[in-house]
Amino acid sequence: MGEPLGGSGTMAVFEELESNVRLYSRSCPTPSTRARGSIMLTKEGGKIIVFLSGAGALNYGHNNHEIKAAITEYLASDAVVNGLTCPRQQNWNLWRPQLHHTSGSGV
Repeated sequence: MGEPLGGSGTMAVFEELESNVRLYSRSCPTPSTRARGSIMLTKEGGKIIVFLSGAGALNYGHNNHEIKAAITEYLASDAVVNGLTCPRQQNWNLWRPQLHHTSGSGV
């Protein structure tokens, strides 16, 4: 999955190439390689507690087992991943239960 992190110049590359609007990430002393739940792991085996939660995208933690299993199953089924606004079975499966809750509301 790409070139491994390492070397004394690694953080300098992040400083030079990443956005200047990243106050939170500047407090991380070293790049992370893996994560689970609210813990990110460094290459050296250190643990960093994550409080940001992906700015709302990771409220269930990094690599949540149930979400990971559902995504893996979905991808293994060769289902459409990006259909934009094209009608898809996956949309129908998601919306159909909601139609019962909104009946009479013009939906």
